[in-house]
Amino acid sequence: MARVFTKDWLEQLKHRYEKPGISAPPVFRVATTSKFQPIRDEIENWFSSLPVASQEKLLINLRNPNSFIQTYNELSIAGFLLQFNYEIEYENEIEGLTPDWLVRTIDKTEFIVEVFSRVVSNKEKLQQVQISELWERLRKIPVGVGIFLRYENLSNIPKLDSGVIKKIATEVRLWLEKEKPEPNTVRTFYGVIFEIKNYNSKWFRPALAGPSSGAFVVNNEPIREGIEEKVRKYKDLTTNLNLPLIVAIVPSFDTAIDVDDIEEVLFDKELFIKRPVLSAVIGLWRDSMCNYRTAVYHNPNALYPLTEKMLKI
Repeated sequence: MARVFTKDWLEQLKHRYEKPGISAPPVFRVATTSKFQPIRDEIENWFSSLPVASQEKLLINLRNPNSFIQTYNELSIAGFLLQFNYEIEYENEIEGLTPDWLVRTIDKTEFIVEVFSRVVSNKEKLQQVQISELWERLRKIPVGVGIFLRYENLSNIPKLDSGVIKKIATEVRLWLEKEKPEPNTVRTFYGVIFEIKNYNSKWFRPALAGPSSGAFVVNNEPIREGIEEKVRKYKDLTTNLNLPLIVAIVPSFDTAIDVDDIEEVLFDKELFIKRPVLSAVIGLWRDSMCNYRTAVYHNPNALYPLTEKMLKI
């Protein structure tokens, strides 16, 4: 029996978002699209395994369009923890703070887990959102051409609203259709550089490459910043109660963040040495729908270490 994706709630979603001109959030697509049934099933499974008090808090966050993705990531970490038969509680208040998960092992050892998934800097996020919106407009141009996009100045990325993006797409279409630029021709529109790579008569629309296709250097600085933020917030709680702190990272696919990026932050950049209050870090990746890959790193310098058997599959 569904506890999250109930019939009444689905009807409310459809009434709110099934309207012309309304942009539906991810929670609507997950809740109503048939291909996402496996995700709904796993959410229901994790949800039903939790205490009632945790379910009540989770339900509010899962049904909020602004917090659904973050809460889904938090539940994914819960799924990882539940396989060890640990008791876990969601946002249980401890000395005025509400860590994502309070975990109690079989031998009654307790630790807290904080989850974060914002591993893209604000600048990179702006870059991806703008280019993605621009790509959607450019793909409607009926010209079979390969185009490479990049920003003119990466240190000062222009803010392009929808109106400017529409102008860029219109001007690029005129450029392609009227001037028919040769391969290797470069032109800049509103701070975005367009380079013609090639033409192909078999294509019905532009083939695009550039910033939002993954052609960018992976930046692991947001990982360090995210962990540091969690450590600052929970340092006093951890030291007052001798309570191990674990930070869980759930990178989104478009960041290209992987194991080596986390390891560089923890070991090469010596975050484990600098922050002994941090007991461990969990990395969790969705390689495909409901297919997860995890990595667990124990801090060898931890003030409150977990045993090596904990969190080990």
